[in-house]
Amino acid sequence: MLGTVNPVAELIARAKARGVITLVDGAQAVPHFQPDVQALDCDFYAFSSHKVFGPTGIGVLYGKAALLEAMPPYQGGGEMIERVSFSGTTWNVLPYKFEAGTPAIAEAVGLGAAIKYLGQLDRPAVEAAENALLDRATQLVETVPGMEIIGTAGHKVPVMSFKIAGLHPSDIGTLLDQQGIAIRTGHHCAMPLMDFYGVPGTARASFAFYNTLDEVDQLFTALQKSSACLPDGGGSMTAEVFTPTVGVSMTPAAVKHVRKQLDKKPEAKGIRLAIRKSGCSGFKYETQWVEEPGSDDRIFHIDGVDVFVKEEHLPLVNGIEIDFVTQGVNSMFQFRNPNATAECGCGESFTVA
Repeated sequence: MLGTVNPVAELIARAKARGVITLVDGAQAVPHFQPDVQALDCDFYAFSSHKVFGPTGIGVLYGKAALLEAMPPYQGGGEMIERVSFSGTTWNVLPYKFEAGTPAIAEAVGLGAAIKYLGQLDRPAVEAAENALLDRATQLVETVPGMEIIGTAGHKVPVMSFKIAGLHPSDIGTLLDQQGIAIRTGHHCAMPLMDFYGVPGTARASFAFYNTLDEVDQLFTALQKSSACLPDGGGSMTAEVFTPTVGVSMTPAAVKHVRKQLDKKPEAKGIRLAIRKSGCSGFKYETQWVEEPGSDDRIFHIDGVDVFVKEEHLPLVNGIEIDFVTQGVNSMFQFRNPNATAECGCGESFTVA
């Protein structure tokens, strides 16, 4: 998440001196280095296929034979047995013992091709090119008002996690997306690390050998425009550049209704707009009264009403307008969602592209 190159060999040696079995998560290392598991002397080493530009849903686990032999299989199925009878079962030899059933054949072929491709590259040249990308990005940070790098180790792979004062990470991602640039935002499966840095999440730009210095410049031009959206950002973004739609809005009728209900619920701090997988079209809106906000809540202040949206739901409702209408004897919320590609006749469920 930070791009830091950890002293893995040293950590393994210290662990083994205390009799600790070592497992290395190499998902972020294998795109940039050629790890030697024998030189590291780790007990296990794992990485994901998509991190080396292969298919998703598959990966690699290396383990020392003695440990794998001592471990029982965790799945049952074809190929992982040598013999089965009512009196007992004999497991197959490694690696088949841990490869039960029909494997992900196409994904394995794709992963093999990706590994072969990486193996044919000039890795010192790749490392030099990636270092140049990271150096350029680091130099340009000062051109974006309020931008701060999270993770400033001296030895890094070309990964840059950052924040911009006044912009939530998901807003940064949305603003860049509307300019044709894809980054990762959120807690990056590292919530304890987010707690350590005191942030709800970060934005992360990950570079690789296929990126160019010009693309790094384009990223920072887009970040400068995104920063200009802030009231004190020194400028504004015209419709010709792009028109961001970030957040949630409410009609006066909806605000009036929610305020009236909150007056009856002194313990409630606001209303949550939630999404669940259900309904006749795939997703369903739910409104809930909030007594205690969650750590992953985004809060939108609308005319004295706080609307809570969980981070994971924001892409589905970003730019939505909440209305409150009366139809005959029924009163209900209505949602005008620019992300919806189709809506059910009930008006409560929808699909997105």
